[in-house]
Amino acid sequence: MPTTPQPSLPITFPVFLDDRPAIVTLDLADNADVISATRWRVPRELESDPAMQARAADAREFTLLAAKRWRHYRDTTATPPPLPKRCQGFGR
Repeated sequence: MPTTPQPSLPITFPVFLDDRPAIVTLDLADNADVISATRWRVPRELESDPAMQARAADAREFTLLAAKRWRHYRDTTATPPPLPKRCQGFGR
């Protein structure tokens, strides 16, 4: 079965940031990144500031959920079909 070529990572592309051109770099997590995210803790410096502690806790929760999704896609073959296949039937 032929395999789909994977893009070279990281990917860089131009965007506008505050109406000025900028270059963005997209890189995906690997297994070590995911493992380190599950051990992340709120820094001690933020313990005295309730607002910053809440933001850090939200960031940690989001990171753990993203890691869970990443592990799901890594461990299964559940991926969306290619775009041309998804577009079949549109305009009928």
